[in-house]
Amino acid sequence: MLFIEGLHSRDELCAAGKAVPGVPKLANMVEGGKTPLLPREELLAMGFSVLLYANAAMQGAIRGTQTVLAGLRDAGALDPVLDQLAPWDERQRLVRRADYDHLENRYRTDQP
Repeated sequence: MLFIEGLHSRDELCAAGKAVPGVPKLANMVEGGKTPLLPREELLAMGFSVLLYANAAMQGAIRGTQTVLAGLRDAGALDPVLDQLAPWDERQRLVRRADYDHLENRYRTDQP
């Protein structure tokens, strides 16, 4: 795989996507980085087969955290930011709560 980092323009991306035929190429899309953020279809058409959106989830989590904490600071309650929170059932699913409850029940030592 060819990972060419720090491309500065659409033209550079296009040239890199055509370089070394038959070798998969990775485009690194980072908000705030040197490489312009192009749509997936355009990158695929240029010859990139792997698209990396490094830090995007973390940056989204940071923004969400800031939004919720600002709402708590300003309102003193969750009401204004409830729509920014994942539902409780989704949180439980993501942390695999049922699996850990099962393990706890299986291995607890306070049962006969």
